[in-house]
Amino acid sequence: MTSRFRALVVLVIVAVVGLGAVVVAGGSWFEEAVPAPRSPNLPDLVSLPLADFLVGTDEEGNEALRFSSTIANAGDGPLMIRAGRAFGWSERWRVVQWFDEPDGKPSGTVTGANLVLGGHGHEHWHLKFGVSYRLFSEDGRELASQTKAGFCFFDQVASHPELAGAPAEGVFKVSGCGRDGDTSVEMGMSVGWSDPYFWQLEDQSVTITGLADGRYRLTADADPDNWLTETNEANNETWVVIALGTLPDGLRSVEIVESAPEP
Repeated sequence: MTSRFRALVVLVIVAVVGLGAVVVAGGSWFEEAVPAPRSPNLPDLVSLPLADFLVGTDEEGNEALRFSSTIANAGDGPLMIRAGRAFGWSERWRVVQWFDEPDGKPSGTVTGANLVLGGHGHEHWHLKFGVSYRLFSEDGRELASQTKAGFCFFDQVASHPELAGAPAEGVFKVSGCGRDGDTSVEMGMSVGWSDPYFWQLEDQSVTITGLADGRYRLTADADPDNWLTETNEANNETWVVIALGTLPDGLRSVEIVESAPEP
Protein backbone atom coordinates (compact mmCIF):
# COMPACT_ATOMS: atom_id res chain seq x y z
CA MET A 1 0.00 0.00 0.00
CA THR A 2 1.48 3.35 -1.00
CA SER A 3 1.80 6.17 1.49
CA ARG A 4 -0.64 8.28 -0.54
CA PHE A 5 -3.26 5.49 -0.50
CA ARG A 6 -2.77 4.94 3.25
CA ALA A 7 -3.33 8.66 3.85
CA LEU A 8 -6.51 8.56 1.79
CA VAL A 9 -7.84 5.61 3.81
CA VAL A 10 -7.08 7.43 7.07
CA LEU A 11 -8.92 10.52 5.82
CA VAL A 12 -12.00 8.47 4.89
CA ILE A 13 -12.04 6.76 8.30
CA VAL A 14 -11.74 10.10 10.09
CA ALA A 15 -14.56 11.53 7.99
CA VAL A 16 -16.86 8.58 8.74
CA VAL A 17 -16.08 8.66 12.46
CA GLY A 18 -16.66 12.40 12.47
CA LEU A 19 -20.00 11.96 10.72
CA GLY A 20 -20.96 9.39 13.33
CA ALA A 21 -20.16 11.88 16.06
CA VAL A 22 -22.37 14.44 14.35
CA VAL A 23 -25.22 11.93 14.16
CA VAL A 24 -25.01 11.21 17.88
CA ALA A 25 -24.70 14.87 18.83
CA GLY A 26 -27.41 15.95 16.40
CA GLY A 27 -29.83 13.29 17.59
CA SER A 28 -29.51 13.96 21.32
CA TRP A 29 -30.93 17.44 21.75
CA PHE A 30 -34.38 16.78 20.30
CA GLU A 31 -34.77 13.46 22.14
CA GLU A 32 -34.51 14.98 25.61
CA ALA A 33 -36.82 13.64 28.32
CA VAL A 34 -40.30 15.17 28.46
CA PRO A 35 -41.80 15.54 31.97
CA ALA A 36 -45.12 13.71 32.20
CA PRO A 37 -48.31 15.78 32.61
CA ARG A 38 -49.54 16.23 36.18
CA SER A 39 -52.43 18.72 36.30
CA PRO A 40 -51.91 20.54 32.99
CA ASN A 41 -53.88 23.51 31.73
CA LEU A 42 -55.10 22.01 28.48
CA PRO A 43 -56.15 23.72 25.25
CA ASP A 44 -59.55 23.04 23.71
CA LEU A 45 -59.64 23.23 19.91
CA VAL A 46 -63.04 24.10 18.50
CA SER A 47 -64.23 24.51 14.91
CA LEU A 48 -65.97 27.83 14.37
CA PRO A 49 -68.86 28.08 11.86
CA LEU A 50 -67.88 27.69 8.19
CA ALA A 51 -68.21 30.84 6.08
CA ASP A 52 -67.46 32.61 2.76
CA PHE A 53 -69.07 30.02 0.47
CA LEU A 54 -68.72 30.23 -3.29
CA VAL A 55 -68.50 27.89 -6.27
CA GLY A 56 -65.46 27.92 -8.54
CA THR A 57 -63.19 25.65 -10.57
CA ASP A 58 -60.18 23.80 -9.19
CA GLU A 59 -56.83 23.15 -10.90
CA GLU A 60 -58.17 20.00 -12.57
CA GLY A 61 -61.17 21.84 -14.01
CA ASN A 62 -63.66 20.34 -11.55
CA GLU A 63 -66.49 22.37 -10.06
CA ALA A 64 -65.54 23.06 -6.46
CA LEU A 65 -67.39 24.36 -3.42
CA ARG A 66 -64.97 26.71 -1.64
CA PHE A 67 -65.25 28.02 1.93
CA SER A 68 -63.32 29.43 4.88
CA SER A 69 -62.81 27.51 8.11
CA THR A 70 -61.40 28.52 11.49
CA ILE A 71 -59.97 26.63 14.46
CA ALA A 72 -59.97 28.42 17.82
CA ASN A 73 -58.59 27.62 21.26
CA ALA A 74 -61.31 27.85 23.92
CA GLY A 75 -59.41 25.92 26.59
CA ASP A 76 -57.71 26.66 29.88
CA GLY A 77 -54.20 26.74 28.45
CA PRO A 78 -52.36 27.49 25.20
CA LEU A 79 -51.71 25.01 22.44
CA MET A 80 -47.92 24.63 22.36
CA ILE A 81 -46.13 22.48 19.78
CA ARG A 82 -42.36 22.07 19.64
CA ALA A 83 -40.76 19.80 17.08
CA GLY A 84 -37.20 18.85 16.21
CA ARG A 85 -35.28 16.64 13.81
CA ALA A 86 -31.65 15.58 13.53
CA PHE A 87 -30.83 17.12 10.15
CA GLY A 88 -32.24 19.67 7.73
CA TRP A 89 -33.16 16.92 5.26
CA SER A 90 -34.81 14.49 7.71
CA GLU A 91 -38.45 13.78 6.89
CA ARG A 92 -39.36 12.57 10.37
CA TRP A 93 -39.86 15.06 13.20
CA ARG A 94 -40.28 14.44 16.91
CA VAL A 95 -43.39 16.45 17.80
CA VAL A 96 -44.07 17.29 21.45
CA GLN A 97 -47.19 18.98 22.81
CA TRP A 98 -46.22 21.00 25.86
CA PHE A 99 -48.48 22.12 28.70
CA ASP A 100 -48.45 24.81 31.36
CA GLU A 101 -48.71 23.39 34.88
CA PRO A 102 -50.07 25.22 37.96
CA ASP A 103 -46.68 24.90 39.67
CA GLY A 104 -44.97 26.70 36.79
CA LYS A 105 -42.98 23.66 35.68
CA PRO A 106 -43.98 22.61 32.13
CA SER A 107 -44.91 19.09 31.10
CA GLY A 108 -45.50 17.46 27.75
CA THR A 109 -46.51 14.51 25.62
CA VAL A 110 -44.68 13.09 22.62
CA THR A 111 -47.30 12.82 19.88
CA GLY A 112 -47.46 10.52 16.88
CA ALA A 113 -47.79 13.50 14.55
CA ASN A 114 -45.26 14.72 12.00
CA LEU A 115 -44.57 17.98 10.18
CA VAL A 116 -45.03 18.66 6.47
CA LEU A 117 -43.58 21.55 4.47
CA GLY A 118 -46.31 23.78 3.05
CA GLY A 119 -46.52 24.92 -0.55
CA HIS A 120 -48.44 27.43 -2.68
CA GLY A 121 -46.81 30.39 -0.96
CA HIS A 122 -46.74 28.75 2.49
CA GLU A 123 -43.07 27.77 2.54
CA HIS A 124 -43.00 26.92 6.22
CA TRP A 125 -43.70 23.88 8.36
CA HIS A 126 -47.21 22.67 9.16
CA LEU A 127 -48.28 20.22 11.81
CA LYS A 128 -49.64 17.20 9.93
CA PHE A 129 -52.79 17.66 11.92
CA GLY A 130 -55.62 17.69 9.48
CA VAL A 131 -59.17 18.88 9.21
CA SER A 132 -61.58 16.58 7.42
CA TYR A 133 -64.25 18.21 5.25
CA ARG A 134 -67.14 15.98 4.18
CA LEU A 135 -70.20 16.74 2.05
CA PHE A 136 -73.41 14.75 2.56
CA SER A 137 -76.73 14.49 0.77
CA GLU A 138 -79.98 15.20 2.63
CA ASP A 139 -80.42 11.48 3.26
CA GLY A 140 -76.95 11.16 4.84
CA ARG A 141 -74.89 9.72 1.95
CA GLU A 142 -71.30 10.97 1.81
CA LEU A 143 -70.74 12.55 -1.61
CA ALA A 144 -67.31 14.20 -1.39
CA SER A 145 -64.47 14.72 1.06
CA GLN A 146 -61.22 16.61 1.47
CA THR A 147 -58.56 16.47 4.19
CA LYS A 148 -56.47 19.54 4.83
CA ALA A 149 -52.91 18.28 5.21
CA GLY A 150 -51.64 20.52 7.95
CA PHE A 151 -51.71 23.72 9.98
CA CYS A 152 -49.07 26.27 10.83
CA PHE A 153 -50.65 27.33 14.11
CA PHE A 154 -50.20 30.90 15.28
CA ASP A 155 -52.32 33.68 16.82
CA GLN A 156 -54.14 35.35 13.93
CA VAL A 157 -57.49 36.61 15.24
CA ALA A 158 -58.64 37.22 18.83
CA SER A 159 -61.93 35.33 18.61
CA HIS A 160 -62.82 34.99 22.32
CA PRO A 161 -60.96 37.71 24.26
CA GLU A 162 -63.36 37.32 27.20
CA LEU A 163 -61.92 33.91 28.15
CA ALA A 164 -59.76 33.67 31.25
CA GLY A 165 -56.11 33.63 30.28
CA ALA A 166 -56.65 35.16 26.83
CA PRO A 167 -53.77 37.59 26.06
CA ALA A 168 -54.61 41.00 24.63
CA GLU A 169 -51.88 40.60 22.00
CA GLY A 170 -50.93 37.54 19.98
CA VAL A 171 -48.11 35.48 21.50
CA PHE A 172 -47.44 32.89 18.79
CA LYS A 173 -46.15 34.29 15.50
CA VAL A 174 -46.01 32.81 11.99
CA SER A 175 -42.21 32.93 12.21
CA GLY A 176 -42.42 30.06 14.70
CA CYS A 177 -43.37 27.73 11.84
CA GLY A 178 -39.80 27.98 10.52
CA ARG A 179 -38.39 27.45 7.04
CA ASP A 180 -37.34 24.54 4.84
CA GLY A 181 -33.93 23.70 6.32
CA ASP A 182 -34.77 24.32 9.98
CA THR A 183 -34.27 21.55 12.53
CA SER A 184 -36.59 22.98 15.18
CA VAL A 185 -39.90 24.85 15.18
CA GLU A 186 -42.25 26.19 17.86
CA MET A 187 -45.86 26.93 17.01
CA GLY A 188 -49.06 27.30 18.96
CA MET A 189 -52.27 29.17 19.70
CA SER A 190 -53.13 31.18 22.79
CA VAL A 191 -56.35 30.89 24.75
CA GLY A 192 -59.08 32.93 23.06
CA TRP A 193 -57.25 33.17 19.72
CA SER A 194 -58.03 31.55 16.39
CA ASP A 195 -56.35 30.46 13.17
CA PRO A 196 -58.57 30.99 10.09
CA TYR A 197 -57.89 29.42 6.69
CA PHE A 198 -59.61 31.34 3.93
CA TRP A 199 -61.51 30.03 0.92
CA GLN A 200 -58.81 30.83 -1.65
CA LEU A 201 -56.19 28.64 0.04
CA GLU A 202 -55.31 25.09 -0.97
CA ASP A 203 -57.58 22.28 0.32
CA GLN A 204 -60.37 24.70 1.31
CA SER A 205 -62.86 23.02 -1.01
CA VAL A 206 -64.77 19.88 -1.93
CA THR A 207 -65.57 18.75 -5.47
CA ILE A 208 -69.23 19.12 -6.50
CA THR A 209 -69.00 18.29 -10.22
CA GLY A 210 -72.26 16.69 -11.33
CA LEU A 211 -74.19 17.47 -8.15
CA ALA A 212 -77.78 18.58 -8.75
CA ASP A 213 -79.27 21.70 -7.25
CA GLY A 214 -80.56 21.08 -3.75
CA ARG A 215 -79.63 20.98 -0.09
CA TYR A 216 -76.42 19.44 1.25
CA ARG A 217 -74.69 19.17 4.61
CA LEU A 218 -70.97 20.03 4.96
CA THR A 219 -68.99 19.08 8.08
CA ALA A 220 -65.51 20.09 9.28
CA ASP A 221 -63.75 17.95 11.90
CA ALA A 222 -60.47 19.19 13.42
CA ASP A 223 -57.79 16.73 14.55
CA PRO A 224 -59.61 13.61 13.29
CA ASP A 225 -56.60 11.43 14.25
CA ASN A 226 -56.62 12.74 17.85
CA TRP A 227 -52.93 13.67 17.84
CA LEU A 228 -53.49 16.48 20.35
CA THR A 229 -54.60 16.40 23.98
CA GLU A 230 -57.55 18.69 24.79
CA THR A 231 -60.09 19.32 27.51
CA ASN A 232 -62.94 18.28 25.22
CA GLU A 233 -62.65 16.02 22.16
CA ALA A 234 -66.38 16.24 21.38
CA ASN A 235 -66.49 19.83 20.06
CA ASN A 236 -63.98 19.59 17.21
CA GLU A 237 -66.69 19.34 14.55
CA THR A 238 -68.96 21.94 13.01
CA TRP A 239 -71.53 21.68 10.22
CA VAL A 240 -73.57 23.77 7.84
CA VAL A 241 -76.56 23.07 5.57
CA ILE A 242 -76.29 24.78 2.19
CA ALA A 243 -78.51 25.10 -0.86
CA LEU A 244 -76.86 24.79 -4.27
CA GLY A 245 -78.61 26.48 -7.16
CA THR A 246 -78.09 27.48 -10.80
CA LEU A 247 -78.39 31.09 -11.94
CA PRO A 248 -79.92 32.10 -15.32
CA ASP A 249 -76.42 32.56 -16.77
CA GLY A 250 -75.52 28.98 -15.82
CA LEU A 251 -73.29 29.85 -12.87
CA ARG A 252 -73.80 27.98 -9.62
CA SER A 253 -74.97 29.72 -6.47
CA VAL A 254 -74.66 28.66 -2.83
CA GLU A 255 -76.72 29.82 0.13
CA ILE A 256 -76.39 28.97 3.82
CA VAL A 257 -79.63 27.46 5.12
CA GLU A 258 -78.56 26.52 8.66
CA SER A 259 -75.31 26.57 10.65
CA ALA A 260 -74.17 24.84 13.81
CA PRO A 261 -74.10 27.21 16.78
CA GLU A 262 -70.74 28.66 17.68
CA PRO A 263 -69.15 26.56 20.43
